[in-house]
Amino acid sequence: MTRRRGLSLIELIATIAASAVLMGTATALVASLGQVDHRLRHEAASADELGRLARSIRLDLHASRAARWDEASQTLTLDGRLEYVFLPTVCRRLEAGGPAGAFRIAELSASADADPAEAGALFRIRLTRREAHKRRQEVEVVGLVGRDAPPSNPGSDP
Repeated sequence: MTRRRGLSLIELIATIAASAVLMGTATALVASLGQVDHRLRHEAASADELGRLARSIRLDLHASRAARWDEASQTLTLDGRLEYVFLPTVCRRLEAGGPAGAFRIAELSASADADPAEAGALFRIRLTRREAHKRRQEVEVVGLVGRDAPPSNPGSDP
């Protein structure tokens, strides 16, 4: 009796089919991992940008003598010289005679105390970012207006 030394055509086709299924599964897994990685990086960058915006607002509140929130225009005005304008995809920081800045945050909204705050008063503003998967990230910025502002001289403009 002689021994067979090769593979039959059926065995070869079955091996190729099994390899193709495994390669297809591996490719789909790698693609889905890439999508998850991209989404997590985007969410981390947005969270970092929201934190930067909160720190910037808090520092500017401390350095100003007055803060006013306008709900209709979604604008925070500090000392009449600095404005934060909240738009759906960006928050613009506009300073009179100074450089403008922008914080790119998708699905951003803001709300704040309706009453203007003078030096020595706490001012609260809530920043909300809605994520694609119905999750919300909220940050409440509380700042003491005028904490770090230079003292005003009587008879001069603040």
